[in-house]
Amino acid sequence: MCRMIAIASQNPIDVAPHFEALKEQALHGRNSPHGDGWGVALYNEGNFELKKSDGFIWDVPKLNEKAHMAVLHARKSSSPGASVFFSHPFINDLRGKTWAFAHNGVIKGLEDLSNGYIDTQVYNRYFVDELRERDPVEAMRRTVKRIEFEGFEYTSLNAFVANGSQLYAFRITNKDEDEYHTIFYKNDFDVIVLSTERYGRGRWTELKNRKYVFADRTSGKIEVGVGKI
Repeated sequence: MCRMIAIASQNPIDVAPHFEALKEQALHGRNSPHGDGWGVALYNEGNFELKKSDGFIWDVPKLNEKAHMAVLHARKSSSPGASVFFSHPFINDLRGKTWAFAHNGVIKGLEDLSNGYIDTQVYNRYFVDELRERDPVEAMRRTVKRIEFEGFEYTSLNAFVANGSQLYAFRITNKDEDEYHTIFYKNDFDVIVLSTERYGRGRWTELKNRKYVFADRTSGKIEVGVGKI
């Protein structure tokens, strides 16, 4: 169970306001606190940086970073406690890109604690297995089918996926009416923002269950679309 924010812009922007918003969600948002570690994946014109901690995100000073794409995550543990090893996002190098994967939800029985892995790490591995030969949307479709076919119960498979050029948010919950496992998105002056909770100004749209939203910056401008899982 977690809080997440992600951004995509054609030009590097200040990440600090979004990190502060995540701190607020973690400390005062739905089902707070979310204090079992945090992580930030930053893409900035060909450079990638990952910051992780097992500490309280609200104790972190202002994050003085710029990025054209970022994935921010605050964790609330449903299995082993806080650890940098368990802090999202998880990183995968594939097809010449660095992919970040963050999850909000619980997948019962999917964890492999005998080998020291939590459910999200196994979920990430399933997704990457599919991503090797497929685009992110089809990879997620097949991952969801696999998890459901194998009989794993879940509260949510909500995930943010980024590779520096593309940003995806997938919403898959076990019930349509779910006020905690939510994803909202908005276009804020050509900055695409994804979040588990609304914050700041602007018009937010709630992503419906079994839907995805993406932002693609490969054409020289931000292209946004919504589709069905």
